[in-house]
Amino acid sequence: MRNDNGRFLHLSIRTKLILSFLIMIIPIFLLGYVSQRLTYNAIENHVTSSTRETIKQSAKLLDMLLKNVKDEYIKILASSQVQDYYNHQIDESDEFSFIVKANLKSKANNYLTNRVFSSSFISNIWIIAGMDNSLGTSMLPLQFDQKLISESDWYKNSAGIKSRLKFWGFHQELDGIGKEISYAMSLNGVVKRISGNSFINKSVGAMIIDIDLEYILNFLTDIDLGERGEVHLICADGRDLSIGSDISGKYFVDQSLATLIVNANDADVQMVKYRQEKYRMIYKSVRNTDLIIVGLQPEAEIMSAARSINIWTAILIILALGTAIVLGLVISFGIGGRIAEFSYRMRKVARGDLDVSMPTRGRDEIAVLGYGFNSMIADLKQYISESVENEKIKREMEINLLISQINPHFIYNTLNSLIYLARENKNNDIIRMIETFIRILQNSINFGEKGIYATIKQEVESVKNYNLLQQYRYPDKYEISWDIEEELLDSMVPKMILQPLVENALFHGICPVERFGFIRISIKKEELFIKIRVEDNGEGISQERMKEIFRIDNLNKNGSSISSIGLNNIKERVRNLYGTRGNIIIGSNPDNGTRIEISIPINQESFYTQ
Repeated sequence: MRNDNGRFLHLSIRTKLILSFLIMIIPIFLLGYVSQRLTYNAIENHVTSSTRETIKQSAKLLDMLLKNVKDEYIKILASSQVQDYYNHQIDESDEFSFIVKANLKSKANNYLTNRVFSSSFISNIWIIAGMDNSLGTSMLPLQFDQKLISESDWYKNSAGIKSRLKFWGFHQELDGIGKEISYAMSLNGVVKRISGNSFINKSVGAMIIDIDLEYILNFLTDIDLGERGEVHLICADGRDLSIGSDISGKYFVDQSLATLIVNANDADVQMVKYRQEKYRMIYKSVRNTDLIIVGLQPEAEIMSAARSINIWTAILIILALGTAIVLGLVISFGIGGRIAEFSYRMRKVARGDLDVSMPTRGRDEIAVLGYGFNSMIADLKQYISESVENEKIKREMEINLLISQINPHFIYNTLNSLIYLARENKNNDIIRMIETFIRILQNSINFGEKGIYATIKQEVESVKNYNLLQQYRYPDKYEISWDIEEELLDSMVPKMILQPLVENALFHGICPVERFGFIRISIKKEELFIKIRVEDNGEGISQERMKEIFRIDNLNKNGSSISSIGLNNIKERVRNLYGTRGNIIIGSNPDNGTRIEISIPINQESFYTQ
């Protein structure tokens, strides 16, 4: 087996390509079966998505229809014809008052009739307010049993002053016996009189707007779920509006369909057994109503569509197989030489010779590889050059930082403080001060590649040591407050980036003023960055001074401590380590303190580590 593998590895590219194309024949045959399954799944997913979307859109259209019915209720309620009729009070002593009332009633009935004729989805409009004050379309007989109506559930829930608009099934008390039902459902709402620009809080009666059954049937018929697909609109009272209705309105939903709906999930396509056959079912509740729209699509129709596509897929696979064999032979004999040439130049690069390039002809894949190879060589040369330069800059930064760690001024001040404490015989304070000074010195001399970064925890500890040392020089002059997210304590940041900011705040902000100083240090995670903020309430920085902050010749101009690195040094280190991803911002006004914010990437992937 090992010898066979060795012989294969030593074959030419041309021979390997031929063998590879021959081996590819087996997966192409397997592709036939996979393609059949994928085709079926694709059709299934498409049909499922289409059915779901169709039912959802149909539910939205029904919702819009019912909203239009509600708008019609508002228009009728606020119409001058209806309001004039119910606002007119009959004067028993004036015969003309009866004539005016009758004339207003005729106008109101004619108005309701015109509203019905102008609407494609309304069959009748009623306003029930007692036998003598009821209104309706002109074709409706307004003779009914007022007591029977008053005791009906739909009237009780519609005529009350606090009643809400609601869609109901049948109002048999108004329909009459033996009369064919021509409406699918009705919208019921309370009727009030208007005085001025507002409704009087008193019920006149109830308005009933019947929605035309034929309009609903036509709407359901227009929903296309395939040749044998079915769409049902189920009411809360159990009626199936897609079937229609007889004079009794007793056409209820099929028992097996009702069982499926009870066990289904809203807006979710499910496989169900319906009429001894597999169907895809989806149902959706119509918003703010008790209506449910149900779609059913037979699985056999999906299989029929997939079968014809599978035949064509098989034909295309056979053609693709033949084409692949022919092209494989052509490509195998055509690209061998170019690959060999490419291999020769890559071996030269492996030996360290970067003065090579790949001849590029055409725009095929090998030509693209040639362009990429040439570009890679150019980038590699540039990268080596930039790496050497960056290494020089890094070393210079380390040297400058090391030199600026301890300056004579700081040591002089520290020793003066020690002399003062010695004269006062404060031996314990001297010990603590020297221990703190030693810790600062130990931290400052830790350089080399591992000294470029430090954890936030180490930076905080360095500032605390520095603060302890300065408290001997400036007791009761200032205090430092912290606001640091604990999860960031182990995050890496450039070394000695925090202490210089505190030093600047102390010596250039707080010391020059007489008031008690506050230094607030905040370290937060904001998206993919660490935000370091140092604020003080010192004398601030003028605009002229702000312009000079980052001048090169201003670096360490006012050295006063063991790490007077300066803001310009910090800016340069952030720029060299993080490029445009790092940033430092200064905000200040004279006598209003200063705020310095440094933003660095949280993943610590600097240009130097790259």
